[in-house]
Amino acid sequence: RKNGVLYSIHEVKAKYRDNSRKKKRLVLIFRGLICRLDFNKDFRGHTVLVPAHENETDLFSDAGDRRGKKAVPMDMAEFTGAFRVYATDREEARLLLTPTMMELLLEARTSLGSSLRAAFHHNSVSLTIPQTKNRFEGFLFAEGPITPESAAGELLRRSQGTVVGTYIGRVSP
Repeated sequence: RKNGVLYSIHEVKAKYRDNSRKKKRLVLIFRGLICRLDFNKDFRGHTVLVPAHENETDLFSDAGDRRGKKAVPMDMAEFTGAFRVYATDREEARLLLTPTMMELLLEARTSLGSSLRAAFHHNSVSLTIPQTKNRFEGFLFAEGPITPESAAGELLRRSQGTVVGTYIGRVSP
């Protein structure tokens, strides 16, 4: 918890087994960090942001299906150039993605990389941050006591996650 906002950070390496060829193989879906933050607004729908430069198949949905989500046009040109927005409730998506929130997400994209994705679901926001480095190893074996706060702080520092910290500060009640 920071500034009253409950959050969690997970390092993920997700793969699936491809059995469609003679030689079976594991295919990497995602490797990186997933940050989940409680959101200070109550909402019932599901809104996802995917990088505008990527094709229609992404981590959050099935190609061509989008699981009941429809494209949501946004008014900020810079944001629309960076992200495509899909939601089960277009009005709710526009209420969640205020100009301030869109600016924060653009800052996060600049700091954390253009493959940043976000999902608003169950009164929380989850950010996926593709990375190739193991962020939890190394500093966890340092000398001295390790607390959840010190580990999270070191992880954010190593991930250049100042935008995530800024975000936590801005969404606190």
